[in-house]
Amino acid sequence: MGEDLQNVIAVPQTQIQPETPESRITISYMSRNVSALPVLESELDGLGSIQNSLNAAIFGIAFGVLVAISITLTTVRIEDVYTHATYWLCFWGSLGAAVYFLIRTIGDRKKAKQQIATIKQQAAQK
Repeated sequence: MGEDLQNVIAVPQTQIQPETPESRITISYMSRNVSALPVLESELDGLGSIQNSLNAAIFGIAFGVLVAISITLTTVRIEDVYTHATYWLCFWGSLGAAVYFLIRTIGDRKKAKQQIATIKQQAAQK
């Protein structure tokens, strides 16, 4: 089976042979290609909004949980002390998560707008 794989895999010329024949480690250096593609301003704005969408989605989930727990705490009489404490713990946890992801959403949105404005300004100078 090892001989079959050696026949299928092409061995590059820049391959470094291991020090001992028993070793199965081979180091090969690969080249990288970088392509520069033109982007429209409207596409650039769309790319900036994609970065922000995950934090906004998690904020929405945390806020929904916060609302649901708030409704439960205000409308249902919970007799068990541990269950009541668990609801309050979830309330404060979801409040913290909602505030955190709201701050991240706003910060990422501002950062994306600044980066897009910088790219547009550099493109306009050329």
